[in-house]
Amino acid sequence: MSRVKCCIQRKKKHKKIKKESKGFIGRRKNFKISKQAIIKSFLYSRRDNKKKKNIFRKEYIKKINYKLKDKGIKYNFFIKKIRRYKIKINKKILSKLINKNIFLIKFKELLGC
Repeated sequence: MSRVKCCIQRKKKHKKIKKESKGFIGRRKNFKISKQAIIKSFLYSRRDNKKKKNIFRKEYIKKINYKLKDKGIKYNFFIKKIRRYKIKINKKILSKLINKNIFLIKFKELLGC
């Protein structure tokens, strides 16, 4: 049987990859280069998503700290007490609850302040 070089599946695959790399500067015409660009873009997106998550976490901590300072509680003390009472809550939800003063009222009742 003779070897078929230009099969339909390969053309579909190449077309798909070239379509995905659309908008990348100088990366659309050559298949190999456009494939490399797509792989690199996935790596960049993963790295930057992790970085963005970290930045938001820092912002949540700042918000929590700001609200606690108004009430005269230190952030470190607050987090220690939460961990001691085994309250599993992430920083995002905690910052939302503190903004509404729901969590601080319960926390003060717990401590007896």
